[in-house]
Amino acid sequence: MNFRNDIQGLRALAFISVFIFHLNPNWLPGGFIGVDLFFVISGYLITSIILSKIDNKKFNILDFYLGRIKRIGPAYYMLLLAIFIGGYFIFLPFDLLTLRKSMVSAIVFCSNFFLGNGDSYFGAKLAENPLLHTWSLAVEMQFYFLLPLLLIFLKRKYLSFAMAAVIILITGYYQFQLTQHVLPTSTYFSVWARVPEFLIGSFFTVALPKGVKNTKVQLPIALIGILILLISLALIHENTFSPGIIALFPCLGIGLILVSNENLVTKFLSTKPMTFIGTLSVCLQTKLDT
Repeated sequence: MNFRNDIQGLRALAFISVFIFHLNPNWLPGGFIGVDLFFVISGYLITSIILSKIDNKKFNILDFYLGRIKRIGPAYYMLLLAIFIGGYFIFLPFDLLTLRKSMVSAIVFCSNFFLGNGDSYFGAKLAENPLLHTWSLAVEMQFYFLLPLLLIFLKRKYLSFAMAAVIILITGYYQFQLTQHVLPTSTYFSVWARVPEFLIGSFFTVALPKGVKNTKVQLPIALIGILILLISLALIHENTFSPGIIALFPCLGIGLILVSNENLVTKFLSTKPMTFIGTLSVCLQTKLDT
C-alpha cells in the first residue's frame, strides 16, 4: 500500500497519549489506550500488506516471519543488551535475578506471559521493570504469527464476517468474565484479549480496502472517530479499563479515521509536526510494521 502521512499522524496521537499518561495520569486518564491504538494501526497496515502480496502471488509465510524478525531484531536486541548491562551495575542481586528471567522472555517475544504473572500493569512492581514496555511488542509479534494463517486459509469473501465474529466472540467472553470479576492480571497482557483490537484494523482493511468513497461523508466519519477517541481518553481510566466492550470504542474511533480518506482531519494528521512525532514513535517501535 502507498505511504500515508495521516497514519503517521495517528501514531503521533497514540504516542502523545501514552507519553502524557506516564507524565501524570490525572492529565489524561485514558492516555494508556494509545497502546491499543497502535494495535489497530498495526492490524490495518499488516493486513493490507499481506493481502496485497497474496493478490500479486508474492506472499511467502516463512519469508514474512523472517522479515518481521529481521526488521525488528537488530535494534530490539541492542536495546535489550543495553538494559541488561545497565541493570547489572544498578540492580541488587535479587532484582538482577528477576531481570534475567524477564530478559529471557523478552528475547523470545514472550514477555507478556512473564509480566502477566506479576503485579497489575499499573502496580509498583511492574512499573519498576525496565522491560515492561516489551509486552506490547511481544503481543504484536504473536498476532503477526497468527494473522497470515487466517488470511491464507480463509476465502476473501468470508474474511470480514469471520473477523467480525472473532471480535464479537472474544469481546463477549472477556466482557462476561469482567461481570463475574474473575479477570486476572494476565488478561491485560494476553494476546487473545488484544486480538479484537488488531482485528478491528484488519476488518476495516478488508471491508473498505479503498476507504470511504463518498466524499460527502468522509469528514463526518473522521470527526465521529476523533470524537469517540477524545471521549475515551477523557473517561476511560486505569480502574475501569479492562478487555471488553469499553476497550473497543477508541479502537473503532481510530478505524473510522483510517478509512475516512482525505479530509480536514487527515490533512491535520498529515502536517509536518504530526508526521515528525509519528516517525519518532515508529523508531521507538523499531519500525515493526512499516
